[in-house]
Amino acid sequence: MKNTTLRSSLALLCGAILSACGGSDGSLQIAGSINGYTKTGLQLINNGNGETLDVATGAVNFNFTRQVSVDDNFDVQIKNQPANANCVATNNQGKANVYNAYSVVITCTNTPRTLGGKVAGLTADGLVVANGSDTIAVPRGATSFVFPRTVGDGSNYGISVLSQPTGQTCTIPAATSTGNITGGDRLDAVTVSCGNTSSGQ
Repeated sequence: MKNTTLRSSLALLCGAILSACGGSDGSLQIAGSINGYTKTGLQLINNGNGETLDVATGAVNFNFTRQVSVDDNFDVQIKNQPANANCVATNNQGKANVYNAYSVVITCTNTPRTLGGKVAGLTADGLVVANGSDTIAVPRGATSFVFPRTVGDGSNYGISVLSQPTGQTCTIPAATSTGNITGGDRLDAVTVSCGNTSSGQ
């Protein structure tokens, strides 16, 4: 009799705890955080119940509207990737409880793009071109260059001449030295024009 009473009391206590935490049947929402989402078109799906969710551009969190019960299976996946980006889900599967239902993490990375430019008139060594902290030494006779590091789609760039070649002066028109790389690689972002330095300089 005492054991029966004890089990009943424990059951009531567990039910009260779950209710206080929002964990009784049908009262959990699958939710989480979003990092790095700056594009459009991200759609999530909870394969546990088939619900889909369109995520607004710039969102830093999300929650599915259809509530689930404790111990319901959930499986949050990327149904549609955003344009020019890739998103992955972590902490995204399991049996729902008050600890894991709200801890899904979506991390997005913009598609990497290659940035470069053209070179004209370079007959000497020593030319170094920079995009921020990313630099490249351009050898004599080169007609093009590509920066060693990629940049994320949608990023701004600012290309400049960091070091001049021996006996020459190279310039980049101010109007084309800055821009935004979107939708594909930019291998002709700028043209670096070089000419011999006059003896009077």
